[in-house]
Amino acid sequence: MAMFQSTNYDVKAFGRNVTIPNADIAKIMYYIDCVCTMIEYNDHNIAPDDDETDDNNLDYGIKWNQFRSNLTWSSMNATVKSLAHPAYGEKVSFSDSAPGEFDLLLGVVHFDIFIQGLCADGPGQSKVTSMVSHSAYYACRVCEMEGTYNELDNTCTYPWYIFEHTNPRFRTRKNFEKCLQEVDHLKSMGRKKINVRGIKDVSPLNQLIFMPSQTLYDYFHLCLEGHTRALIKAWNDIHGGTSLETLQVINKFDEFLSSINYPHSLHRKVKDFRRFNNWKASQLRLFLLYLALPFLLFFSCYFPPLLVYHFSLFSIYIRTLCKFDDRQHVYDVRPFIENHLRRFSEFYESKELLSTHCQYHLWEQVVRHGSLSATRYD
Repeated sequence: MAMFQSTNYDVKAFGRNVTIPNADIAKIMYYIDCVCTMIEYNDHNIAPDDDETDDNNLDYGIKWNQFRSNLTWSSMNATVKSLAHPAYGEKVSFSDSAPGEFDLLLGVVHFDIFIQGLCADGPGQSKVTSMVSHSAYYACRVCEMEGTYNELDNTCTYPWYIFEHTNPRFRTRKNFEKCLQEVDHLKSMGRKKINVRGIKDVSPLNQLIFMPSQTLYDYFHLCLEGHTRALIKAWNDIHGGTSLETLQVINKFDEFLSSINYPHSLHRKVKDFRRFNNWKASQLRLFLLYLALPFLLFFSCYFPPLLVYHFSLFSIYIRTLCKFDDRQHVYDVRPFIENHLRRFSEFYESKELLSTHCQYHLWEQVVRHGSLSATRYD
């Protein structure tokens, strides 16, 4: 027996034109909105959970979802303004009872967003946090080390021996709020140049985050552009000049770097030792994490014997903070950076600027926010 059956489907075109900001969270929220439309989600067909029986949840059928968002001070990342784009109707409200959290309401889907941290380079963080820049007193955002002013070049240094001797206290929420109150008081009196332990104004970000622990030091500028480049400059100065003997040594360095077989995925290679100032971020990262220590060991006869040991402390410290399998490893490398900074002046004539001092606080940042590779700012 044969049976013929006709099945008809009605297809209806519907939708609207929207503009979605170039932000991951905004795209996710628009995707959720599309899914809710396709499954014909409404306020009445999903019952609230047992512990969500208050009138507000019964009326609006809001499902609570919580996730962390690491907001980066960058034009490529989400901002509160872009998340609240009027094209798809979000509402943003701030909660005084829960600093660091704000609400995003998309239709009937409610998100609680907790700001993990803010990452930027030094000038960027100084601007958005309303704290002093690297060349001023109390520039460290983690501890209250005052610093030492140098009149010759108008800079403020943060030597390790002073840090050990004075043992400056870490910034606590209570002390930080007292400083903010004092800044407010000085502003009301008409004071212009204000520096209350590094705070020069009251930033609106204080409503969202706790500055000392949630403004992250940037691994790219702090470790690569700052400290690593300063070390390589000192190594170049050891073999400075244009004598025949010096040029022969530099040629050996370049031949060593050129002979390295790189994986095919690495497009930028490290070369031209004397042109280190032209190295890009990827080259500096490659040299610090993988090449510098073998390089110094191979050419140990051209450098002071203890220089290799001294640099290995910093190299192992940063490599561990970039990737570790056990959280205990982060605590284990703390003595490495302490000894590196303690003996820094023995091997390098460069001043111990804020970028040198802040290397010590990186292990604490990793404990709170994860590896340096996960929080870097490019």
